[in-house]
Amino acid sequence: MDIPALGPSRVIAEGRTPEAAEWRVETFGQGGEMSVILTTVFPDGRRDSGGMGGGGIAGDTTMAVYHGRGEGTPLSVLCRTGPLVSRVRIVTTARNGEHLLEPVATLPEPGEKIFVAVLPPGIDFVNAYALDDAGEVIGRHTPRRPGEGHG
Repeated sequence: MDIPALGPSRVIAEGRTPEAAEWRVETFGQGGEMSVILTTVFPDGRRDSGGMGGGGIAGDTTMAVYHGRGEGTPLSVLCRTGPLVSRVRIVTTARNGEHLLEPVATLPEPGEKIFVAVLPPGIDFVNAYALDDAGEVIGRHTPRRPGEGHG
């Protein structure tokens, strides 16, 4: 199967986990067709990538969320939100399962914000909440569980 090229990329954020893995967020394309990809590179050279394809936040949607992991790798969470979102609170299965995220980047058009978490292996994603300046919930993402319908 041929996979189309994503085009030139631009790194918009970078960071490091406590376990010494390095992560970066890249954009591919532009405007309404911009894809956002989170790549994590581990000290042993393994890499894991995932994200969301072209197009921004649709209509009145507050946020789009990617969460996933490779075999034996940390949980990666990438949130792409509307401009009114100040922080994102993600909930996981970890003992202290709530994580408050600050934006790591803002896309120039249409002003969407990017939030990232790379958490240790063995932790699963539960849900995410978009918060406004006052800390009020203005959006929520709860993933469908296997076997659930589309609507």
